[in-house]
Amino acid sequence: LILAGLAAAPGRPRSIPTLEGLSEPFRRRLNHALSAVVPYSNRLEQVRRSGVLRIGTTGDYPPFSHRVADDGPLSGADVDLGRLLAQALGAEARFVPTSWPTLME
Repeated sequence: LILAGLAAAPGRPRSIPTLEGLSEPFRRRLNHALSAVVPYSNRLEQVRRSGVLRIGTTGDYPPFSHRVADDGPLSGADVDLGRLLAQALGAEARFVPTSWPTLME
């Protein structure tokens, strides 16, 4: 909602979003969420410096990410896209096993 004002169509005047009219609990949650935002350039530079793109996946969600055998390699659309992205960045794709509750950690 707040960021919607920043996405005005090109050539149209942009309104500056404000917090007026938002409840205090919502303002606190919004502030907390925005404080966790990391600029992409920092993460991208970290990937480029390390040469490794870490990709979290559960490996149990076909056709996106799954294993044909319990100890087999990962496959699926997310795995293919992760490898292509790593290749485009000149990095190694490193798949990190995760679970649904911890996927965003």
